[in-house]
Amino acid sequence: MFKKSNKGFSTIETVSAFSIWAMMTCLLLPFLHQITIQREVNQQKEQSYHLLNAELNHYMFTGEKRKKVFVLGNETYVIDWRDEENFEQACIRREGGSEKDKHCLSIYKTEWLYSS
Repeated sequence: MFKKSNKGFSTIETVSAFSIWAMMTCLLLPFLHQITIQREVNQQKEQSYHLLNAELNHYMFTGEKRKKVFVLGNETYVIDWRDEENFEQACIRREGGSEKDKHCLSIYKTEWLYSS
């Protein structure tokens, strides 16, 4: 009878398996890079919304609108107020950022709202 002895993988099997792994890695690296960039953008958006929310809370308690500049890490954020007909609008933007980086929240204008 034939006696088979398995002594490991052949060279062709090893090279083909390695090439499949290399191809999968080359296809997935750009996606990993995009995910990393998107994570940083989302963290900056979350930070700006937290700062804007804190400024709106201050406005609701005191009635004081102030142009404020925040520096967090390497980023500088600027809050601007706009008076519209029935609303007060606060917008935050990253200094040096594009118009897409600008986030705005509005609050209905009332005189009885403030605690002081």
